[in-house]
Amino acid sequence: EDWDLWIRLSRSYKFLHIKKVTAEFSWRAEDNLPGGKRRAKFLKTMQTIYKKYHHLAVGKPEVISAQQRKLTRIVPKE
Repeated sequence: EDWDLWIRLSRSYKFLHIKKVTAEFSWRAEDNLPGGKRRAKFLKTMQTIYKKYHHLAVGKPEVISAQQRKLTRIVPKE
């Protein structure tokens, strides 16, 4: 995953927001189902990243809250 790279780069360089779509991705319909393998892998990846870089979110409740919301959206209600 590129997440780790982007986080490490952000520690050394300043990023700017570009108001333009620069990349897209899509999910297959079966991956959106509760048991989708890609969804499970994505969830595990996000949890790993949040744990590895937890020290960057300490003292930033808005970041921790956003992470929790993201994880909640990845895991669909059955």
